[in-house]
Parts: sequence; structure tokens; C-alpha cells
Amino acid sequence: MTIDNTTFSGNKAMYGGGILSFHATTRTGAITITDSTFTNNSATKSSTEGQGGAIYANNAGNITIKGSTFGNVDNTDPLNPVYLGNSATNRGGAILVENTKLTIDKDTSDNKTVFQYN
Repeated sequence: MTIDNTTFSGNKAMYGGGILSFHATTRTGAITITDSTFTNNSATKSSTEGQGGAIYANNAGNITIKGSTFGNVDNTDPLNPVYLGNSATNRGGAILVENTKLTIDKDTSDNKTVFQYN
């Protein structure tokens, strides 16, 4: 699956507020996300659920993220930026991957921020 120049905003789910990719037994498939934006997505349910505010993937094969942003950045302290906008009640405020290969490529031509921990 290829996702290009897409905005995911204001989505809510128990797992993967913006995108959920789950394969019960095998690590198959590939997802490539390019020049996309994830803001104000949330994964909420209980303290043990609610995982991957923007993206949750389990046994999903390969996920590649290029030149995409996850929330707004507060650069008050440039050495320790704070990322805002995606959240989860348990784990993975922006992205949570399990048994999945995740490749993150920062687009240096325009200094887009690709990944965050919340």
C-alpha cells in the first residue's frame, strides 16, 4: 500500500488512530507513507489498550515513512523539541510497531520531522 500526500487528522480508535495494520500470523505486506501529515489522532480505550496514536502496526511486514510529519513541534529548546498532537493512553503516542520493520527517512531538503515519542 502506498500513501502519498495525505492528511490524517482528528481520528480516534482503540489501536492506530490514523492507520492500523495487523496480520494475525505472518509478517507480510508493505506500507510506504510519503509526504503525509498526522495531527491530533488518538488511540484511547483503557490503560492497557489505546496504542499507536497515529499508527499501530503488528506483524505488518515493512513500513517506510518518508518526509512526513507527526504533530506540531514546539522548538522552544532546539536541542529537545517537544512534539504535540498525537496521543495514546497506553503506548506509542505517535507510532507503535510490533514484529514489524520500520524505516524512517528524514527528508533533509525541507527539514521535515518524521518521528516522535509522546
